[in-house]
Amino acid sequence: MPRIKNLPQCLYVMVAPTGECKIGVTTNAKGRLENINNAHPRGGVKLAFVSDLRSDMWAVEMIIHRRLSAKRLCGEWFDICEQEAVQFASSVLDEGIDSNPHKAMATLPPARVRDQNIVAEVKGGAARLAVARRYGISTRRVLQIMIRAGYVPRKQSPPKVKVRPTVENQIRYRSGYRPERRVR
Repeated sequence: MPRIKNLPQCLYVMVAPTGECKIGVTTNAKGRLENINNAHPRGGVKLAFVSDLRSDMWAVEMIIHRRLSAKRLCGEWFDICEQEAVQFASSVLDEGIDSNPHKAMATLPPARVRDQNIVAEVKGGAARLAVARRYGISTRRVLQIMIRAGYVPRKQSPPKVKVRPTVENQIRYRSGYRPERRVR
């Protein structure tokens, strides 16, 4: 669903029974909680924090996600305790953001811990598909991270095409027909 950036939204922190926290924005926190509880395998997700409605909340969410990227599990889920998540969200809201959120994002320290772990695993011999599944990203994204880190992927040779040994192909082969030996 596309985001409407000028619509007033609130920032929320939800806590799963297993301890991980989800930090996101919505126009309807109670409705979002119901959707998450229906989708979560164990249910029992509770709402720990809801902010006031603001039109720039999507930018605050971007800043929080960027700063917590080292603790990201998957999507908007983070491996932090409830108190830490609520305190962090409150502090970013109190901090305020510049009128240009992308400028505010540029002042943040680079959050590349996950990317460094991905590069180390792939260079260590792990398959890109396995790493992508572990981190919840696409294999294309893993490749982009590797290229940005200066890793040049080895070129894969195209698979050899096997010609089915039909009677027609056997006759051609026995008669000396070789496509690579054609004289032009």
